[in-house]
Amino acid sequence: MFLSNLTKFKVVPSHLILHIFKVCLDDFSGTNVDNIALLLEGCGRFLLRSEDTRERFGTMVSSL
Repeated sequence: MFLSNLTKFKVVPSHLILHIFKVCLDDFSGTNVDNIALLLEGCGRFLLRSEDTRERFGTMVSSL
């Protein structure tokens, strides 16, 4: 949740949170599933509506 809030306030660069999503999607098991769910709930809408991350995050979400 902390990373989600930092992402929404643009304290954490968007490429970092996208990398975390990619790493969790590459090993989609165990706690990574929980981490993806928390990140989607916390900053998923922000990433889908942001100009910088719309395309890349959209393809990640469509692979779920």
